[in-house]
This record gives sequence, C-alpha cells and structure tokens, in this order.
Amino acid sequence: MSVTTTIDFEQAFDAINMLLAKYASQKGDADGHPKWRDQSVIDHIEHAVDHARLFVEWYMRGRDGVEEDLVSAACRTLMALQLALERRR
Repeated sequence: MSVTTTIDFEQAFDAINMLLAKYASQKGDADGHPKWRDQSVIDHIEHAVDHARLFVEWYMRGRDGVEEDLVSAACRTLMALQLALERRR
C-alpha cells in the first residue's frame, strides 16, 4: 500500500509557489513585510471560498484555465493555516 506524502502534490505545490512568487513581487510593504500576514485567518478563508466557488462555476461551464482560482484558494487556505498555527504558539 502506498502512503500519500507531500511528494504526491508536487505539481500543486509548484503552482502555489509560482503564485506566492507573484504575490511577493506585488504585495509587500516598503520594509518587505508581506501584506497577507496583516489579514485575519477568517479573511483568508473567506477569500479562499470565493476562489473555490469561482472555480466550480467556471469548471462546470467547461471554461479553460480555471485552475488559477483553485491555486488561489489553496494558497489562501495555506496562508490561513500558517497564521492560525503561529497564533497557537
């Protein structure tokens, strides 16, 4: 039996890394502090849900290129998880 590891999600993590690089080049303060850290966990989850809904809507219509919304949803979920874990410490 095969065990699922993060290696099984290599393409997904690559897509998330590309989006994070895009965020890093666009959305930092003058001191380099990433703005996503200033948003709440709830804000990130709501943003992720919005992207997931868009993905479902466009996917059901057969539109190409909708994966970007799914990548954005995953990215926002990871941001929320990171902030939640940091606040638990």
